[in-house]
Amino acid sequence: MRTWLLIVLITLAMGVQVGCTQLPKSNTTNQDNREYLIFSVQNMPLDKTRDAVIQLRDFYGPNDLKSKCLIGFSRMSIMLFKQSIQEKRDIVNMVFDIAEEFDMPVYLHLDMLHNSPTSDKYEGPEKKFYDDPMMCEWVDFPKPGETHGPVPRFWNNWGAWFSTPAFPAFGSPKLQEYVREQLQKGVLGPMMKRIEKLKVQNKEYLFAGICIGWETAIYNLTPGDPFVIVDPEDPPVDMFTEPNIKMQRWEMAQPGYNSLYHLGYNQQRLEKEAKEKSMTPKALFIEICHKVGHDYTEMLAKEVFNRGISRQKIFSHTVATNTVDNRPSTSRPPVWTAVNPYCTPGFTMDNFGDAVYDLKKVKQQILKTDPTQNNLAVAETYFRHGTTEKDYTKFFNEMFDNGATLIHILAWHSGRENPDSPFHVPAVMEGPNLSVTKWRDAGKRECLTALALIKMYPVNEAVR
Repeated sequence: MRTWLLIVLITLAMGVQVGCTQLPKSNTTNQDNREYLIFSVQNMPLDKTRDAVIQLRDFYGPNDLKSKCLIGFSRMSIMLFKQSIQEKRDIVNMVFDIAEEFDMPVYLHLDMLHNSPTSDKYEGPEKKFYDDPMMCEWVDFPKPGETHGPVPRFWNNWGAWFSTPAFPAFGSPKLQEYVREQLQKGVLGPMMKRIEKLKVQNKEYLFAGICIGWETAIYNLTPGDPFVIVDPEDPPVDMFTEPNIKMQRWEMAQPGYNSLYHLGYNQQRLEKEAKEKSMTPKALFIEICHKVGHDYTEMLAKEVFNRGISRQKIFSHTVATNTVDNRPSTSRPPVWTAVNPYCTPGFTMDNFGDAVYDLKKVKQQILKTDPTQNNLAVAETYFRHGTTEKDYTKFFNEMFDNGATLIHILAWHSGRENPDSPFHVPAVMEGPNLSVTKWRDAGKRECLTALALIKMYPVNEAVR
């Protein structure tokens, strides 16, 4: 995807759905009835974040706190596996400083999977998970005499292929312990101190929430997967490394074996259990991987919930493609994997891109998994829903009217086919007299389409 724009104004189941678990006692911290429209600041240096938020604030004007719907910002992204604990703490404090300075709610979006290339250089974590094969995914079970299976690089394609040293094994107890430490010390520690400060000032609305995933799934790199396309005749090349790294043929395989290994599986048990369930080993493998992703998400959400944050402001993040195209693949988990007692389920939702969805089915499957969960989040979307005010009014209203409490808009240039075309910057707000809009009907959501003067920070186009 083309991305030089850097601020846009804009339980259980191995074979069955996850059952409804007993809900934890609801936290009251940070609960409110507001809806948030969040614009991401991404693909620009960290030290330009404040400048970007100034542009956002200047374009829309200050929030009207009498309004139900507030505009806020995120800084993409706090990377649990790529940044040191101190680097994560610095980013958390920076975005809360900006939120307080401009009275603009902040949304923390964590990357606990991809750790994609960025325009910033990081010292990196004190301990790197990929140095320990027991924390990394494998593409096969260990052979007799081996202590672990083969560890491939993690590959992903966001318009161009990139890779990182390994895919984290969600089901590995050592990886889980590691990621909890990164989350608690690097993010939740400083976050809770800032939230306590906001409480004293009666400004808890400045914390829009925290997302504890980014399209969480175990991506299948086997040629023939319907969603992650790998061509053995034209292997992916990571253009962000020097020298460029080419995917090896043995890496074109299905990760997930480490997670199954820690659940007590080997090839014999997998085949035996599949036969007992009248399934193929591949189908059972996929089902178990979905459960692993669900449990990993729930673990992270519970860590945040136990610090006193309500599940209304904790968000999971996967895709809802399965509601439209349910071909089996670990790359595209079903809706229930995003649902647990500790967070609001969030999804990438983009019917004009790859993340297609059926909103009615999304709602049905959420309620089937947890009948008490009436909300969801649009954890990622783009300005691809049309070009007119009517188009965006329809999209925003459809989401909010169906229980969305937050919409998170990532960068999109409406003129990527035509670089000379303008940026379209729709915004949705509710309530009286929000200073940056012209209200037609008080209390009804409105949408503006406007041109924005956006300062550009060119970066590699391939990075989303």
